[in-house]
Amino acid sequence: MPLSRIKSQMESSQLRLDSSAASTDVNDRVLLNGTDSSSTGDGYAVILEDATANALDGGVERFSEVPILPHVGCKVYHKENQGSISSATQTKLTYDAIEYDTHGYYDQANARYTPQVAGYYHITAIVKLGAAVDCYDMISEIHAGGSSHERRVAHTRLRYTPRATNADWYASLLQVTDTRYFNGTTDFCSIYFYAISEDSGTISVDGATSAVTDLDNYGNSNNGFFSVNLLHRTK
Repeated sequence: MPLSRIKSQMESSQLRLDSSAASTDVNDRVLLNGTDSSSTGDGYAVILEDATANALDGGVERFSEVPILPHVGCKVYHKENQGSISSATQTKLTYDAIEYDTHGYYDQANARYTPQVAGYYHITAIVKLGAAVDCYDMISEIHAGGSSHERRVAHTRLRYTPRATNADWYASLLQVTDTRYFNGTTDFCSIYFYAISEDSGTISVDGATSAVTDLDNYGNSNNGFFSVNLLHRTK
């Protein structure tokens, strides 16, 4: 059976053929689960290759088992408390402890995630208020942008209404989520936090203590985190 070598690393939605001649693999069978010559119909895919490309463009993929798709995403934490957040000031949150970052797309210096694979991603962030300075209003925000702009696309808010004297959301957890399309080149997302202190005190969000070096402790109930994970890849 004339068949070009299949690359050992395939894109999640394609079978790529290393062919040098035009249309040499049209209608060939690719054995994915065959053990001998009698298994010619077991788990094969029909390659419909055009004369100019080696990708499975609109062809048929048929597998005897569901293929394992590559994971694209990240999950990051605060290693220590992020303090010095001024009251009534929108502040970008930074994360310096990485649980996973599958492709290195998290930019720690700019505190944002810029995936280089186009598709729809699920974004989650949890923020924990870490300063007892009579905060009566706080907002967690997801910001998204591209090459030239950034804007708030989702938020969650906790607020005492009407405002109560010495009301305080201290130690409260605030979660915000969103699902968005990223173009796989310039689109990115970041997390921001906003809180108002009745006393105009300096606000902080909880992280691990400076003595904690074990990554397992970063994700406990005393810490906020930021995660982005691919749901569906697009061309």
